[in-house]
Amino acid sequence: MRGELVLINNGAATGNWQPWLGGHGTFSVTADAWNGATVQLEMKGPDGTSGLVVGPDAQMIANGTCLFLVAPCELRARVVGGPPAGVRAFAVGAGR
Repeated sequence: MRGELVLINNGAATGNWQPWLGGHGTFSVTADAWNGATVQLEMKGPDGTSGLVVGPDAQMIANGTCLFLVAPCELRARVVGGPPAGVRAFAVGAGR
């Protein structure tokens, strides 16, 4: 297995940028209460500050998971709306 990034750990706010080695991964999110929030997987844009949503499947409005594929970059889980409670978001790299 290539590793796991803890993007949000029992929180309610957007997580910090973290380095991703690139390749396939699984984005998984759970929350104790969603309260209308969306949690989306973002990669840092070419300007070095903007967050770009990885894709439509990487925008959760309920507990779920999706597959993604990105080049080496920085990732974060962004919370939009809500506020949710008890959010846990992870990115796990596929094994080789």
